Amino acid sequence: MHIPFVTPTLPSYSGPHTVGAFDLELPVESPKDFGTFKVPDGSPALRLQTTLTTLFYSAESTKHADKLDWFPRPLRATAAGYARFAEVGGALRFLTPVVSFLASGGIKIPASISAPLQRPEPLPLIIFSHGLAGTRSMYSQYCGELASRGYVVAAIEHRDGSAPSTFVYPSADTGEAPREMQYTRWSELEWPGKDEKPESYLPLRREQLVMRVAEVRETLAVIRRLNAGEGPELEKLNRRQNMHGSPAGVDWSRWEGAVDLQNVAMTGHSFGGATTIEAFRAGDMQFTRAIALDPWVDPVDAPAPDGPQIRKPLLIINSEPFTKWTEHFEVSRAVSPLPGCSQSADPSTPPSPTSPCSFPASPGAQG
Repeated sequence: MHIPFVTPTLPSYSGPHTVGAFDLELPVESPKDFGTFKVPDGSPALRLQTTLTTLFYSAESTKHADKLDWFPRPLRATAAGYARFAEVGGALRFLTPVVSFLASGGIKIPASISAPLQRPEPLPLIIFSHGLAGTRSMYSQYCGELASRGYVVAAIEHRDGSAPSTFVYPSADTGEAPREMQYTRWSELEWPGKDEKPESYLPLRREQLVMRVAEVRETLAVIRRLNAGEGPELEKLNRRQNMHGSPAGVDWSRWEGAVDLQNVAMTGHSFGGATTIEAFRAGDMQFTRAIALDPWVDPVDAPAPDGPQIRKPLLIINSEPFTKWTEHFEVSRAVSPLPGCSQSADPSTPPSPTSPCSFPASPGAQG
């Protein structure tokens, strides 16, 4: 059990493998703006310039290896983003960074930075998408647990304004400062070209969803390059060189051919569950299956007879509140293509390991 102020590292993973991890922020091949919303200075609210991913993977044991930070840096920026998300104002807003530092500033993830990849044979890949106010590290127990059982997990940090705070780093030769994007409130944005401002956040969420799917696509492209032996080049392109969590001393030859690109799954929680559904439904990323955890499907359109269809296993796991949310649950059921692939989170009836909706077995997995 982790006790704030006392234990500096989160609980160890239960799988048979040590877990390694590192961060990669890489420029996308074709930067793109999404949607119609603008920030007050007139620039696009949704700009895809780089992808930021933490890779969790099964690794060889490494003594005295440095561990990843759990609470994203800089602490003050992340704390301020959470205050925006929770709409905390006044004196409490100024106390948020202090409380965040005391409660979680020193916590580490039990994953060794740049530990050597352990690869008995090509490993299955899982892409993970976080929910609103999430980050690439906030679901580390889930992602790291999967990695400890023989998977490579690419945890995306979305740059669509859904994270509490994220920084987009420019190329080092520009001399420019990184661009911070804090949690975006739809009510503070401008929507030029419309007669009236939207009355809810849903139009923004739908546009964010389009960008999130593009980030999934770009992340897969990075993994393909890594698998093709381009690790040294990617390390040079990494916008976070010499930062805590960036790869250092990695034997990139171990990564060549290490990922089974015919065995790729997608998963995510809440808004990330909606991202999972939309990325899976896009049909161009060759996912073999997907698992959506409490997917928040308000921005997701119900499947149309003549629209994109999901024809591979999609497992939707809902907690009790999401199951009892009747209208929401019916949309979830409508997008799940196979009988038995949409169920509540009842621990007495876990998904069978042989179910077509479960993650594919890893070569090195046990338990």
